Amino acid sequence: MKPWIVATWIVAVFVLAACGGAQATPYPEPTAYPTYTPYPEPTAYPTYTPYPEPVSAPDDLDDLFCSYDFCMGHPSGAYLTDLEAPDEWNFYDIGSLVGISTSGTWIGVDWEQISLSKWQLDEQVADLANSMGEAQGEVHAEQAGGFELAVVSIYDAEDPDLPYGTAAAWYCGDRGFRAAVFTKKQSPSEVLLLESIERFFCSD
Repeated sequence: MKPWIVATWIVAVFVLAACGGAQATPYPEPTAYPTYTPYPEPTAYPTYTPYPEPVSAPDDLDDLFCSYDFCMGHPSGAYLTDLEAPDEWNFYDIGSLVGISTSGTWIGVDWEQISLSKWQLDEQVADLANSMGEAQGEVHAEQAGGFELAVVSIYDAEDPDLPYGTAAAWYCGDRGFRAAVFTKKQSPSEVLLLESIERFFCSD
């Protein structure tokens, strides 16, 4: 091999190597950033729903008081007893009974031996109501247990626990009767009173 050919070949190799080394290596394409995904809006907490107030079980009227020649229904546990006992006891011709149930219902009954002509129902029920608080509204007529009743609502501002009441007056045999019921809420008192009188009877 001729010396100039060798030299030419060596020069060519170096030129190719130099050219090859000078080629730029392209950078890889940049990875695109992901598009912005907003966080979801926070879920609003549900509005506060208060639990309903517990409702007291209504008074039942299974109990029946019987004495002094009459019987009358009353709320369970509200045992009717002589108001002034044991110092004074009731009699057939006059007396007073009171009772209070475990749920707080108050009931009272009084009676007097008197002629029907002197027992004015409207006057009697108004007197009873105003002696136990303040009569509310007009005296109105009702029927219960086969009796004609005079009925009126009562509000007792001095008793915040049992402010709402209803009074009634009626006549049976040879006696005039009056009764009142007081409750914590307004509506039950008249219902309870009328249901109590519905079971009332007396000896003629």
